[in-house]
Amino acid sequence: DLHNPAHSFPTRRSSDLRQVVYTIAGNQRDDDPVTVIYADETGTLQTLENVTLPWHLTMTPALPVNYVYAKSRGSQLNCWITDAAGTTVASRTDYSPTTSCNR
Repeated sequence: DLHNPAHSFPTRRSSDLRQVVYTIAGNQRDDDPVTVIYADETGTLQTLENVTLPWHLTMTPALPVNYVYAKSRGSQLNCWITDAAGTTVASRTDYSPTTSCNR
């Protein structure tokens, strides 16, 4: 029944307190591919090649594993993990060719 008031509530996904955002940003050289490795919703490591910065991923993990890593040959990389409230819970901002954040 489409007129049932229960169907009019917004989805709870946006208010899930487990939600995190992974961010990799910095100064990427034109000739320097960046590889990102992150823990997905199940804690399994996923690899993305030739990422363009800034890179963001929003997800709601089933396990309390939050991890993101990036590597390059010579770009300056930083990382952040923010929680559902937008609070930074992990960061590394030293502009190095590799960076990792976890909590």
